[in-house]
Amino acid sequence: MEHLIQQYADHLRNERSVSPHTLRNYLSDLAQFQHFLIDRELCLGDGKTLDARSIDIHVVRAYLAALTKSRKKSSVGRKLAALKGFFRYLVATHQIEKDPLLLIHSPKQDKPLPKFLSVDDIFQLLGGIKIKNPLDVRDRAMLEVFYSTGVRVSELVGLSWSDVDFQLGITRVLGKGSKERIVPIGEVALQALRDYSVEVRKR
Repeated sequence: MEHLIQQYADHLRNERSVSPHTLRNYLSDLAQFQHFLIDRELCLGDGKTLDARSIDIHVVRAYLAALTKSRKKSSVGRKLAALKGFFRYLVATHQIEKDPLLLIHSPKQDKPLPKFLSVDDIFQLLGGIKIKNPLDVRDRAMLEVFYSTGVRVSELVGLSWSDVDFQLGITRVLGKGSKERIVPIGEVALQALRDYSVEVRKR
């Protein structure tokens, strides 16, 4: 298997023209897989050398299971990508007949939680608005409605006066796919809208 990895390295370097950094990472990932097989005495031929033809989906799954115990999904995905490229090359060059990774999919990556402002941050933001002109009144109304309803920015921009029911404390929102929903709106936000409506009538 050692010479197969070297052949693949030459292929990546000379025919695929991958960067030295990418090549180094791929070879490191393949070496780790090779050490896994040797340590567990998997796929060893009579001469105690690795036989790539003996690697099947069960061996690969065992390797991935070992990785997931100590690696992030992003790291496992990268190492799996290196293996996929290697075994596709072996099939294409007739070194092996069947790709053992054909039915193995990359792990779904964890989506990081979005960053958000704390309640104290929100109060500090809203309290920091100094009302000096009509635009300040408008901006305060927008931020109060944004905070009170939790609507998207695009939905906030699309609101009209007729969408807001001041008596019931609700507003009609047109969301994605032109889907309409009713959203509650707090009294502070409603008062900010009233203040803004006074400014609008002054013009």
